[in-house]
This record gives sequence, C-alpha cells and structure tokens, in this order.
Amino acid sequence: MELPFEVGALYNRQKQIHGVLGGQQQGGISTPKEHPLVIAFTGEAGVSHGYHDFWDDDEVFHYFGEGQVGDMKYVAGNRAIGEHVKDGKTLVVFQMMGKGRPYRYLGRFICQSSYVRPGTPDREGQPRSAIVFRLKSLEASLGLTAGESDQAEIDAALEATPVPRASDWH
Repeated sequence: MELPFEVGALYNRQKQIHGVLGGQQQGGISTPKEHPLVIAFTGEAGVSHGYHDFWDDDEVFHYFGEGQVGDMKYVAGNRAIGEHVKDGKTLVVFQMMGKGRPYRYLGRFICQSSYVRPGTPDREGQPRSAIVFRLKSLEASLGLTAGESDQAEIDAALEATPVPRASDWH
C-alpha cells in the first residue's frame, strides 16, 4: 500500500491521518478497518499515562504498549503491533509535537521483538508490567529516504524478520 505521507512531514491527526486512513481517533494505537495498517502514536504526553518510549543506541525505537492502569495485556493494539507482520499489516509511527499541534510522520517500522518491563509506573503511579516493542525503521534500516523506498526491498526485509509469537509473552 502506497502511503500518502512523507517522513519528517507534519500532519493533523484527525483530518490528514484518520481522515485518510480511518481508525480510532484516540489512544496510542489505531487499527483502521479500511486499510492493512497499524498506526502507533508517540509523544511526551504519553509519559503522564505511564508510557516512556525511547530510542536506543542501535536506532531501535522502544515503544510502550497500550494500557494505562495495571499490567499490560497482549490484546487489541498490543497484539496488532506484535503480530503486524503475520497479519500482513504495515506498522507506521507518528510523533505528537505538542498538545493541539500536528504529528510528525516517522515512517514505516517493523516490530523486531518485544519484552516485558516489570516495575513500570502506571498512570496512577503503581508498579506494573509493561509490554515494550522493539521497532526498527524500515526506511532507516534500508538506507532510504521517504521518496526512494522500493516495495520489493521492504517486502524482503519483512520476510527476513522473525515473527513474534503470543507464546513469547509471559
């Protein structure tokens, strides 16, 4: 599926993202019925809800799953991210630039693996087990800019990546 977004460009969530792709308009993970996509939203606002997304030194994006209170479960949006390759869906990530501001398109990603991070504070400050996904940018891993992406190369990268299984979750 050709996406109408340019890496690094800014978009209005309601009009230019959901208006084009559909999907749930609130929350950090959206799964449009109209398109084979999983849309993940990240940003500083997530910290107040117990999400602490970050980049590591290997340029892997650690994305906290959904669920604001109590232990996160491998259902709904979390399952959608963890099994997007198996389900034949493209995972895209947008970064919130501030309340009432547009979102920056970070590009297409692939879920390489995931882990459970115990003791992560939830929205109420209580410790819980959080699901964290290791996401790798397809454009960055292929050395491509937004306009140079070749679908055949991306398909090959998707096929070469192991698919996470539900049995990997504890």
